[in-house]
Amino acid sequence: MITNFRILLRKILGVFLHKQTYLNMSYLLVNIAFGAAYLLVLYIGLLLSWGFIFPTTSILTSPSLDWLSQLKLVLVAGIGLLVIPVLVPVLQLLVAPEQALANMLLKESIPLDTSMWSKNSLFLRPRRFFLEPSTWKRLLFILLKIPLGGFSFTALFLVLLPALALLGMPVAYLLGMRNLIIGVWRFDTFMEALLAFLAGLLFVPLSLYIINLLAKVSGWLARTLLCDSKGKSA
Repeated sequence: MITNFRILLRKILGVFLHKQTYLNMSYLLVNIAFGAAYLLVLYIGLLLSWGFIFPTTSILTSPSLDWLSQLKLVLVAGIGLLVIPVLVPVLQLLVAPEQALANMLLKESIPLDTSMWSKNSLFLRPRRFFLEPSTWKRLLFILLKIPLGGFSFTALFLVLLPALALLGMPVAYLLGMRNLIIGVWRFDTFMEALLAFLAGLLFVPLSLYIINLLAKVSGWLARTLLCDSKGKSA
């Protein structure tokens, strides 16, 4: 019984002593920024495309337009359609820092893709670029990283930080702070602050395990979508 308790205690406390836990936290922090950047670029690109296409198609239905005006509107709508194929390579350029980050913090071994900046860059050969499976794998990676950035934000700021605050409740109470509120909980007495501390002892390791799990999912996504079957950069 005592041996099993020691093993369990070692597993719970081991997450604090593992260096990779803090590397994973650093990765998820940057992951939030990357997810926000992907979302912002995607949102601006799609909004720009929609802004060119939708108003012009609505005006084109007007019977009072002459052929020259209709031609101009078609050209404007064409610009809106061109935004989409331009948006795809722009998003792809953001993937290279992600590869380096996964290698550095998650200890992955993803070969860095330098083909985008080479003389034979796929960007200079649009047809091949859009037919290349790696292009769409990287795009899928980007789309999946947007919700993953949201999960990372939740784990770090809505789970870990409140859990750490629970650990500090007794100290805050002894320093004279009363009516402490964390989320929907109010702590008025020292006993309540002590119970909050005990809850923090449970929730902090749990939140670190969640962080490690999210980092593993991110690493798996990078290995799967940024590398081909031979281990080369996608």
